Amino acid sequence: MDNAACKAVSIRSFWAIKTLLKHGNNSSICKLIWTYARMMSTKIYIWVGLLMKHVVVIGAGIGGLSAAAKLSGGPTKVTLLERATSLGGKLRAIETPIGPADIGPTVVTMPDILEEIFRACGAELHDHLTMTPLPVLARHFWDDGTMLDLTTHRDQNYAAIGGLFGNQAADEFMRFDAFSKQLFECFEQSVIRASSMSPIKLAQAMIGQPSLLTRLLPNQSLAGLLLRGFKEPRLRQLFGRYATYVGGIPQHAPAILALIWHAEAKGVFRIEGGMHQIATSLTRLLETRRVDIQTGEDVTRIRQTKDGRFEITSNNRLINADGIVFNGDPRALEEGLLDEDQPRLFKPNATTPRSLSAIVHGFSATARGVSLSHHNVFFSNIPGEEFQALDQQKTPKSANLYLCASDHEDGQGDVTKSRFEIIRNAPAMSHLARDEERQTWNRLTLQRLGQFGLSFDQEPTAESITMPQDLARDFPASQGAIYGRSPHGMMASFRRPVARCKIPGLYLCGGGIHPGAGVPMAAQSGFHAAEAAQKDLDLT
Repeated sequence: MDNAACKAVSIRSFWAIKTLLKHGNNSSICKLIWTYARMMSTKIYIWVGLLMKHVVVIGAGIGGLSAAAKLSGGPTKVTLLERATSLGGKLRAIETPIGPADIGPTVVTMPDILEEIFRACGAELHDHLTMTPLPVLARHFWDDGTMLDLTTHRDQNYAAIGGLFGNQAADEFMRFDAFSKQLFECFEQSVIRASSMSPIKLAQAMIGQPSLLTRLLPNQSLAGLLLRGFKEPRLRQLFGRYATYVGGIPQHAPAILALIWHAEAKGVFRIEGGMHQIATSLTRLLETRRVDIQTGEDVTRIRQTKDGRFEITSNNRLINADGIVFNGDPRALEEGLLDEDQPRLFKPNATTPRSLSAIVHGFSATARGVSLSHHNVFFSNIPGEEFQALDQQKTPKSANLYLCASDHEDGQGDVTKSRFEIIRNAPAMSHLARDEERQTWNRLTLQRLGQFGLSFDQEPTAESITMPQDLARDFPASQGAIYGRSPHGMMASFRRPVARCKIPGLYLCGGGIHPGAGVPMAAQSGFHAAEAAQKDLDLT
């Protein structure tokens, strides 16, 4: 814009602002001043800030980060409060001699959702992160020496399964693969990416596909579906493990979770440097978008005032807000965080029963004895024992062990040093973990991997373990459950809270909110919460 045009816009905008100040409302004034400020001078931003509506995002997990991204860069003041010293929530890491090792989520599917977060910040993901598809989705090991790689190519999977387990098993896999795809395509828009879920939406999605209905109902569990679909017990064990992706066990989780296979078959991606780099990159971008990021903030009370605004008590001071996006376990809101005179937000079954927790090892070492892929699963030699123990709220000694070798890429040969994350399923609990418990689980994990021939030149120590009790401490009111509410039962998804709640101006996101647990799902919930806030508070 040349000087003459700029001067003309300045004069017109000045008189428009003067008129609005006399006759308009704060929202319309703010929007016009925001446009004017972006054209003319960033110094006006200070003035705009006095008129902007203020939204506070409490919690900087992937849900909170995506909500802040969606709200940023426009005529809204955004403050992001995080209890920890860095952002990311469960996207966290532990320091090792060769760099930070992930001790949180490790799998990226549905990458377009991550890309959308970066675009909300006015950026492209590929300019900030290196995300590459993995040729092997996961490598699976059994005691008898059987090793199975699954890939994105169904014909390769057919051949691999047929070669190991016979033609009947391969044919059964192809039928399961087709069913999983049918499920995913049926429910992707109506459930997975939708802002809420209801029996009506579910029924509408299934109209014209009666075969789905007969295989999912009545009260069909994932274990039941797999028992009918596979004669090979090792394939039932493999695909039954998908229930744990959302904190459940296959005997009680609904059969609809079979769609997780297709989500993976569409592509699993690796983030160079580790999953925690997602949070690191988004932190930098949000800072450039003028999001006020405050770490070490212990929010202890949320109160709605008579005028519909909010008072947030954090570190013994008050923060005023027009709206709140809460990214945390929804149980916290009813366990003392909300003011006593606020209405009860949820029915008890919206947040209970609790999902699974985990025992997590994070370390760096050189692996020996086994050819590892990026994602590896070492299966229990007593398949039913793990889930029976978990069902009884006990930590199983005989368990499937998941190992992420984050610096391993298939086809690149041996890696001298790598960062590793090992995950063992465990029940949610909140009592303090004794030192001997950590030592016991560290010893049992290494012994079990040793039975497959896997060892490390520098074994992880008990101090490198994250226990369910640690997760309960770090994520208030979670009881250590890392997936929110349990996914058990056909009605579990309908009972999960959604973005809007009974208190106008308070919005919810995270793994405990629809559409549920997992990086893409939690990110999606952050978008839903931000979009609801923008609409209700007239922020766009």
